Amino acid sequence: MAHSDEPQNIKIGGAGIQKTTFAVGLILAILASSMLSTAITTQLMVVQGPKGDKGDTGPQGPAGPAGVFTVKNLSGWLSAPAYDSGWVLTNSSRQIWLVHNLGTVEVLVYATYLTSAGMIASSPRFEGLNMTHVLIDTAGAAYARGMIWKISEPTT
Repeated sequence: MAHSDEPQNIKIGGAGIQKTTFAVGLILAILASSMLSTAITTQLMVVQGPKGDKGDTGPQGPAGPAGVFTVKNLSGWLSAPAYDSGWVLTNSSRQIWLVHNLGTVEVLVYATYLTSAGMIASSPRFEGLNMTHVLIDTAGAAYARGMIWKISEPTT
């Protein structure tokens, strides 16, 4: 076979195209396709301009009513206790027995007392507990209160 310096033609649909022209055209088509794909992809991203200046703070709304702590206020956050003694006159005794009659010792006990200055303190502790009574250390305060929640086993 004789060697020829003439470029060989590729026939597509009856028309002849040189191999070099075809290769260059194919490479250009691939590059153009890649550039077009990149341009479309980057245009789909939302471009945000610079952030503007912060506006003035608006007026503050009116103050809400003062809260009053009651056991009812705890509903939804903490269930109502199974036992609540209410405020009990202690006659300044160091300890008082409260009758809860819950029939269990699987409980959470919260004890509090009212100081002589009219402040509620929650540092007293309960000294004894059985199925029907709880013994609360009142620290000699005039009034004490005990609240008891039953503790149940978690359900699975």
